[in-house]
Amino acid sequence: MPEAVERFFYEWKDYRKKVEKLKKYQIEEIKRELREKHSEKFAIIVPLEMKELSALGRELMGEFKQGVLIGEDGSFVVFGKGAREIAMDIAQITGGKGGGKENFAQGKGEKERIKEGLNRAKELLGIE
Repeated sequence: MPEAVERFFYEWKDYRKKVEKLKKYQIEEIKRELREKHSEKFAIIVPLEMKELSALGRELMGEFKQGVLIGEDGSFVVFGKGAREIAMDIAQITGGKGGGKENFAQGKGEKERIKEGLNRAKELLGIE
């Protein structure tokens, strides 16, 4: 029994490393696509969770004027001018909570309502 537990533990660690590597690749692809398709502002849904959304948002702040990243789990990050107000508006639309600073905010809403949040974010940013 101890050998099986040890084997499963090392297999789990190995899979965890592979998942992290795939997440990094996925984030690089998201950044590449954003750079190709957008110049100043964007609002998109991505398959990431809050930790990754926050890191990606902070990284993109230097490249874009404003941005909204919404995770498939209902979490979201907003950066740029008016970020706090935009986040609170998205949170209200998605039935969640949001807040933060004027240039960087985050929150979480109901995952079933992320498309409503995306549409509102686009409206607030004046895109599409």
